[in-house]
Amino acid sequence: MSNIMISADVIDKYWQRMSARTNDEIAVSLRSLHSRQPALMLYLMEADKENLADKERQYLYYLGCFIVEVMLAETPGIVKVEPDVIFTRREAGRNMLAFLGSAQSPEQFAFSMNAVIDAHPQADLFRYVVDICMENAPSYGVRDENIWRLFAHLKITLDCLQSH
Repeated sequence: MSNIMISADVIDKYWQRMSARTNDEIAVSLRSLHSRQPALMLYLMEADKENLADKERQYLYYLGCFIVEVMLAETPGIVKVEPDVIFTRREAGRNMLAFLGSAQSPEQFAFSMNAVIDAHPQADLFRYVVDICMENAPSYGVRDENIWRLFAHLKITLDCLQSH
């Protein structure tokens, strides 16, 4: 397991680079991510099909790819995440999903979400992605009632990579 905390400055540089890519560069990057982390990338493509609309899943995939790319580049020694690791992390995340989904108010959701982020070993990366998610979700067609689902799947993705 990597104990390297990726700083917000480094994360921001990755985001700027990712935002400036051409279609060809995106295709090359996606092929690399899929070859290096096939099970995790499949998880991001298939996650929560029964509850998320296509645009919401595309946004989840986009943000998840960013997490995978940054983690692979900045933390040495990450091995391929196997399906059983994803299953274990997803099962562990079910209680969190239920808890977040039961928030009675936006304030309660924000408080719970911030507590989860602050406790994470990659808090800066997690916070960066969640802030982007929250800021841009409406323009990507993410319904308010599904923000917590994206949050949970992004955490599961990060946890899978962090566990190695």
